[in-house]
Parts: sequence; C-alpha cells; structure tokens
Amino acid sequence: MKSKTPTRSNSSLGSIPLVEKLKYAWQLLKFRIGEPGAKDFAMQIRDEVAGVAAIYERETGKLASQARVLEIGFGPRPQRAFGLTGFFKDVIAVDLDAPVMGIRDLVRVFRKNGLERGIKSLVRYALFDAREWPMFHKVLVANTPHYRPNTAKLIVGSAGDHSTWEQFGGAIDIVFSTDVFEHIPPAELEVLLTTIRSRLAPGGIVVTRPVVYTGIAGGHAVEWYPQNVAAQTNGTTAWRHLLDPDFTINTYLNKLTRRDFVELFNRVGFDIGGDFAEFGRMGERWMTAEKRAALAHYDDYELYSNRVEFLLR
Repeated sequence: MKSKTPTRSNSSLGSIPLVEKLKYAWQLLKFRIGEPGAKDFAMQIRDEVAGVAAIYERETGKLASQARVLEIGFGPRPQRAFGLTGFFKDVIAVDLDAPVMGIRDLVRVFRKNGLERGIKSLVRYALFDAREWPMFHKVLVANTPHYRPNTAKLIVGSAGDHSTWEQFGGAIDIVFSTDVFEHIPPAELEVLLTTIRSRLAPGGIVVTRPVVYTGIAGGHAVEWYPQNVAAQTNGTTAWRHLLDPDFTINTYLNKLTRRDFVELFNRVGFDIGGDFAEFGRMGERWMTAEKRAALAHYDDYELYSNRVEFLLR
C-alpha cells in the first residue's frame, strides 16, 4: 500500500478560523495551568512507563531491562521517552516535530514545525518547561535507580518510513504510543502499522493508547479531556463532536471508531491481545435518554471508549 509520508505535524488545522484557534489555545493554557504540580506529574510519567515495562514482561516473559523500546510520537516534551530509560535497555523515540529541550531548540522548532507550532512551543517553554524540567529529572533520579535520560535516542521523522527505521539500529521488542494514532490519517496509519509489523522483533508487541473518537473525550474538546470529565457539572456538550455537524477543533482527528481500529489492526496482520477502555464507562452520568436516542447508531462499546489500550502481537 502506498501513501504519501507525512512531513508536518497534525497538531493544528489551517482551515480553522483564527478566533477559534485562539480560543482553543486559551483553553489548553488554562488546562495546562491546572495540571498537577511538576513533582506529581513526574511521578505520573514514572508510573506510566513502569506500567509499560510490566506489560512487556508479563506478555513476553522477558526482562524489560534487556529489551529495546520505540515510542511513537514523543511530542514537544519527551518525558515518557526519558522515563523509559529507567526500565528498558535501549530507548528510541520518534516524532514529526522537533522537541524543545532548551531555548536554542526554539529556532529549529520554528523552522521545522512552522510559525503556529513555534509560538506554542515558545509559550510552553517560557511558562512551564524551563522550570519544570529540573524537577522532572530530580524526581525520576530519586525514584528510578536506572534512569539514564541521556541515552534516549530522539529522532525527528516519520515512523512509517523504512529510512527512519534504519536509524533505529535493529529490531524493536516493543512499540509504545499514547494519544497518537487518532491524529494520523487512516491511509498513513496503515502504512505505519505495516512498517511496524515488518520491523518488530520475533515475539515483540505493540501497546498503543489512542483516544477513540466515539468516546466522550474523542472530540478533544478541552472540557471533555479524560482528566476533566469527572469535574464537569453540565453535560450539555457531552458527545457534541458526534452530534453537531459543525463541530471543529484545532487538531487533526482521523475519526476512527473503536471497531475501525480493530479492523485496521486485523487487516495489517496483528493479533489483538487486549482492548480495554482505560477509564471504564467514563461519562455515563451524562448519557441521558435524549442523548442515547440521538446516538442510537453507536453501542456502548463505542460510546464508552476513551483512551483505549490495544495490545497487538
């Protein structure tokens, strides 16, 4: 299957009006301000990557400390990639966008990722990252004896390209991603999955956690982020992305349903060893009889999707 390899991030859409982009950026900023403190956030990342190592060991019977892991989509702040170094032998991470680790990286970000993405990175670095990175490393050092962030290999490129895989230096034992696959166009995602399957080590696994479109968080509206659902006091806009034909958001979403993902994984040749919604029946309190009737063509498997963990072999 052939598909044009993506060269730019899907983090924003040119068709969205400037006012809507600014509104969404403001909502993201308020969300970021309200996130846990740097120490608590670092521990969340530490526990998450420890969980990935535990999955690998449980599913393969092998030690994570002897395995090579690839994270797809490390994002502007590659905390997970760094955290993985405390548990895996080799850590490689790939993303279309260049990360911002220091003020000098911002020039590269503007050149590689464009003006809009560059401004976002500048604001995030000035307001948060510059003071939070030292705390992040301090927490990981204190709680992860084998933490070696300098050994993480960060690569800017497309994980669907075989030329990118040549930079990885060998087969990969486990591929991991969170909040990534829902942002990749379906044809490109199929190419990526086909590449992963052809390059995965014998007995290797994939753990991917997309936020599925049919769930209450699937539209990526900030007020319905998984972290925000429990605090909502009004369910008027719940599942709006499925109900309102005019709904837009300033990020690309492929709108794949949970069953679409399953079908795609099977079509590429993966066996699915796990398929569960991380937050259970999240948003059920807002599923009124009226909404249920309006969403009658979706079943509970789809509507109570959220961040869904798929385990692929």
